[in-house]
Amino acid sequence: RADTGDVSLPIDFAFECVDIAVSTGDVSSFASAEQDVTIRTTTGDVLLKSLDTTAMALSTSTGDISIKNIDAGDINMSVSTGEITADCVNCRNLTTSGSTGDLHLREVLVSEKVAIQRTTGDVIMDHCDAASLTITTDTGDVIGTLLTAKEFVTETDTGNVEVPHTA
Repeated sequence: RADTGDVSLPIDFAFECVDIAVSTGDVSSFASAEQDVTIRTTTGDVLLKSLDTTAMALSTSTGDISIKNIDAGDINMSVSTGEITADCVNCRNLTTSGSTGDLHLREVLVSEKVAIQRTTGDVIMDHCDAASLTITTDTGDVIGTLLTAKEFVTETDTGNVEVPHTA
């Protein structure tokens, strides 16, 4: 835990679990963690790469979250102001929330449920899939590609929805 400063965990480190809280600063981790990974920042970016863990909880008030090459049980990511990017992720459940900023998912495979909530920002999915997807955005577009056919129920107050037509 730190008030101010960046935290970086190199690839040659290994932990049972990770719990990091930073008021102001960026957090980057390339280290392995067998169990839960929890990272909280008030102002700062969070970057995680090449991680296999049971659960992840990542949050920042002002900053971006980026994860790549992740295998996990449940993943929860929250950003008040900033973008979330997930690339090459396999997990059981994925939950994200945010007030302002886009969500980019590329090659994200979820065995059970995706729950996405954005106030202002686009949700962009590229070659993603899940057994169940619930996506809510007040002001923003939802676009992308899924790997298997789905039945869509869509509604928007302000924004575009581009999904395949279902019977």
